[in-house]
Amino acid sequence: MGFRFGTILCVTPFLVLAISVDDAYLMINSWQRIRKEKRELDSISATIHGKIPSPSEDDETLQSILAGVFIDTAPSITITTLTNVLAFGVGALTPTPEIQLFSIGNAVAIIVDYIYQWTVYGSFMAIYGRIELSANGKILKKENIEKDEIQIENKSRTKIVKGCNNKALTNPFISSLIMALLAVYFYISLYGILNTKAELQPTKLFLKTSDVLEVR
Repeated sequence: MGFRFGTILCVTPFLVLAISVDDAYLMINSWQRIRKEKRELDSISATIHGKIPSPSEDDETLQSILAGVFIDTAPSITITTLTNVLAFGVGALTPTPEIQLFSIGNAVAIIVDYIYQWTVYGSFMAIYGRIELSANGKILKKENIEKDEIQIENKSRTKIVKGCNNKALTNPFISSLIMALLAVYFYISLYGILNTKAELQPTKLFLKTSDVLEVR
């Protein structure tokens, strides 16, 4: 786009990554919630009618789930993106060259991330969603054949896991180790809060030829 590179733009990848991870979490959370509802309905249908979803039905289910995810998350992701772009757009109007460069770079990166979210990431969700639905059909088939055995196995496995967790949590050595790690964490956090100094030097904001630096 013809813009020069500034060291302040090194922050942009981390900023955009944080925003994209948040959007991805919203989409995955929506997928899991809708998928859980569909799976419960499929399980009831398989129990009552003995019907397992076919591959063609899986494709229809995938389309409906993905459409539900987009409908569910599109408003919040779009509003967040517009808010961020407008905020950086206001920053782009400032006379300071570095702040202007930072704001324009972030605004462009967020727009690209928004497009990527619906195209590339949405496509990956569709691909892996088809794999998940295919595996779910096999699980339902197995549940109809060996439902009682699976329930007994799950109960025994749950008891073993709970027993191990209870023993580990009540062990004095493990409890002491956890408390020691927690104390170290609090110490490092407190030390950082008390000793970290926030300063914004003019040399980081203005060009080397700027008159502001000479006045300073």
